[in-house]
Order: sequence, then structure tokens, then C-alpha cells
Amino acid sequence: MRMPLFVVALCVSVLCNAAVDPTRPEGYEPKTVSRPQAKLELQSIMIRGQERSAVIDGKLYREGERVSGVKIVKIENWRVVLMGSTGRRVLEIASQPVIDKGYSK
Repeated sequence: MRMPLFVVALCVSVLCNAAVDPTRPEGYEPKTVSRPQAKLELQSIMIRGQERSAVIDGKLYREGERVSGVKIVKIENWRVVLMGSTGRRVLEIASQPVIDKGYSK
């Protein structure tokens, strides 16, 4: 009877100690691995009065909305400013055609 109880106590002791690394300094926290930023493509920007919107990866977004986990902070004439856990990010339009009242310049 004593042998099975000893084996159980030994197994519990080993399992509890396996979760703690005895060589790790006290108070040490491992660095978290950041995931790579999602590739976002700014396709167009529309400004009508105070209303600003942008098409990113084929979807329409407004200031304050989120795309791929990052917040759209500001929509400017040729770029969109994003803010996420990794900091500030800017998307720019590759080509900058100017369209005014339906006519290209």
C-alpha cells in the first residue's frame, strides 16, 4: 500500500516542479513575439466635405474604424495613418491622380 502512495506523491512532485525553470532569474518575464504586420493596400481615398473614407484591400473604411486589428487614426489626401499595438503606420497611395468634380486633371 505504501509503494503506490509513494509513486503517486513522487509523480505529483515531479509534475509540479517541471513547470518552473530553476535557472530562470526571479521576476524574469520572457519577451513576447510580435506577429508580422498584415500587408494592407490603400487603393483609394474619398473626401467629401468633412467626410473622409478610404478603400483598403477592397473594403470601405472611415476614420476611427479598425482594419486588421489597427485603428484608422486619420485619412489625409494621399495617405492613411494607422495606430496599433506596434505603433504608428502609414499607408500611401502609389499613384496620385487628382479627381475634382468628376474630371481628371
